[in-house]
Amino acid sequence: MREPGTYNLIEVNRMTVLHICNYAAVYRGNFIESLEALNRRLSADGGRNVYVFPERLRGRNTDWADELSTRSGVYYYGGSFSEKLKTFKNIISREKPD
Repeated sequence: MREPGTYNLIEVNRMTVLHICNYAAVYRGNFIESLEALNRRLSADGGRNVYVFPERLRGRNTDWADELSTRSGVYYYGGSFSEKLKTFKNIISREKPD
């Protein structure tokens, strides 16, 4: 049995990383550029990223969010604190992040 927080190289290469982001700007910015750089690296190693953004992003004209959703799992959260927790729990259950 391995110690918590330790991974061998094969496991790291196949990781699913969940990003819960409080970001809803119409522009990409360095934040999205950084996430996409990580996505390219992780994808090349057999892993993947899953993103969760605020519901208010969904109605905006954001090309970057549409592009991101073609390469990764993209979800949205909103509502009360308990609704957010339920959403996060469902995403974690579905996507099984490391």
